[in-house]
Amino acid sequence: MTDDDGDHALPFHSPTVDVVRTEDDPELEFTLVPLGLDLIDRDAGSFLADGFSSGMYIAIAGSDLNDGFQTILTALATQLKINADVLATEGPTPFAELSEATRIRVRVV
Repeated sequence: MTDDDGDHALPFHSPTVDVVRTEDDPELEFTLVPLGLDLIDRDAGSFLADGFSSGMYIAIAGSDLNDGFQTILTALATQLKINADVLATEGPTPFAELSEATRIRVRVV
């Protein structure tokens, strides 16, 4: 395939991206568990049905105390378990949302 200048070009196809995020507008509750895994609970819907899974890197937005990035250690229908001692107890809050995040690693040489 060539363009008008005779250069070779590859066809561009727009990628389809499925965005994993909380659906059904659940209220989320964040719990700091001393000496244990911190928790994110929801009052409606399912984290699993929304596509969240263990090992996924997520973004938290819209909370008062817990915005940032975390890794899910265990995903259950209505609860996510996160690394120990990283969340502040908060909620339930109707404005917080979770979504899958991309981790970019930059190596400086």
